[in-house]
Amino acid sequence: MKVTAHRLFILLMVISLLLTGCTATDDIETESLALQVEEIKEATEVEEEPEIEEVFDIKIEKNEDHFRITGGEIKDFFIWENEEQLLLTDEESGKTLLLKLQEIEWEETNPPIVDLLNDGERIVAIESPLEGRYFIIKETEGFTLYHLSKNSFKSIATIAGEDYPSYKISKDGSRIAFIDDETKNISIYSLNTKQFTSFNLDIEVEEYLKNFHERVILSPKGTYLTLITKDDNGIEGFKSFYSDSGKILHDLIYGVCPVWSNNQNHIAYLYRSSSEAVAKETINGVPLYTSDKLGIFNRGSRKISLVTEVEGPNKIIGGAQWTPNDDILIFTGGDTDLSLLYLYTVKSKSITTYKNDAFIISYQLLENQSLVLNVSQDEGTGLKVVNTGDGSSTTIDEINSFKLSKTNKEIPFLIINDEIIYIKENSLYALDSQNSRCLFKNRREIDSIQYLSNISSIAVVFQDGPATEIAVVPYNPKE
Repeated sequence: MKVTAHRLFILLMVISLLLTGCTATDDIETESLALQVEEIKEATEVEEEPEIEEVFDIKIEKNEDHFRITGGEIKDFFIWENEEQLLLTDEESGKTLLLKLQEIEWEETNPPIVDLLNDGERIVAIESPLEGRYFIIKETEGFTLYHLSKNSFKSIATIAGEDYPSYKISKDGSRIAFIDDETKNISIYSLNTKQFTSFNLDIEVEEYLKNFHERVILSPKGTYLTLITKDDNGIEGFKSFYSDSGKILHDLIYGVCPVWSNNQNHIAYLYRSSSEAVAKETINGVPLYTSDKLGIFNRGSRKISLVTEVEGPNKIIGGAQWTPNDDILIFTGGDTDLSLLYLYTVKSKSITTYKNDAFIISYQLLENQSLVLNVSQDEGTGLKVVNTGDGSSTTIDEINSFKLSKTNKEIPFLIINDEIIYIKENSLYALDSQNSRCLFKNRREIDSIQYLSNISSIAVVFQDGPATEIAVVPYNPKE
């Protein structure tokens, strides 16, 4: 029994040592395994990094009549025209590609815009008022305005705004007017002098925030600023100032909807006397100013003349528009609808009236004196082009509205070199007053377009499944 007990004791000791040894070994192996797992995780993360590049794993294809950029999921981008270069920037990754369309290839590049995009703030709008120069507005605590030139960018102001920044750029692109978020005054920044001019407001800033485009007007060359304001009795009128010095050009003139002539010598507006406010009526669901006559302010003589009154029950509805050479004023009107088009010849003081069979939503005059009307139809809207010489017209039914790339503007048509660019049934067309031609046939809904002047093309943006595709379509207006 003693032998058996002794042997049993030795056996138990051996088992104990073996068990202790296994535990120690297991601990070491476990630690080693944990390290290996960490190494595998790190290796996996390193291997996953190239997947980011797949955002720019794109292809440039040359089709029969256009180039197409496909692949990846580039959902928030802008095409930059930098001299002779074409750059595509993705905001999410901050990466930029140099597109070489003719060579059917691209390469990654690093322009100044990359640093601006990498801070994670959303870009609200991109404006290109002058060739090679950009205004970029980003959503911060307010809306930050950046000025981007060829080699650098800088923050120049914070713009106030409720849902969207309150700003306006002069027709020639030389100046931008906006509400400064810090001072709550109107500021003008000049691209030429890089200087600011500030203007105190006579009424509450909230009035301008709600109706900025209606209340703040820049003359075509940006030389003058016109502000809609009120007298002590609440009657509306407007004052004008020199943009660079801030000096007043004229005191309060009673009336609304002021519009500068292209040569900046006159202001046309809806006239009312100081004893009564300009009426505002809701027409086709839209609140619009109405009056029975137009006034014209002469900047040189500082005198006001009245355009012949419109005969009742019709009235002028909304503001007027000058022809390119300032010899004719165009305005719309009607009784209970907006269906009349008036052409007032300044020199002869005569009025020609065109009767339209549909509600006029908006209009624009071409250099060739043809009028482009966006009119209401039973299903959506259409285009009507009126020859002001002989009164003949061309109608395009059921067009689709679209956005200009990287802006918040949805428009029914775009004028390029006196041609009308529009979208119908998901395809892009150009109309030269009478004849229409298809520029790009597409089966998908077009989201936005961008005119690329340096390569005489239009970029057409649309969704194809989860990815965004871009078609770069050659565009050469007819002579």
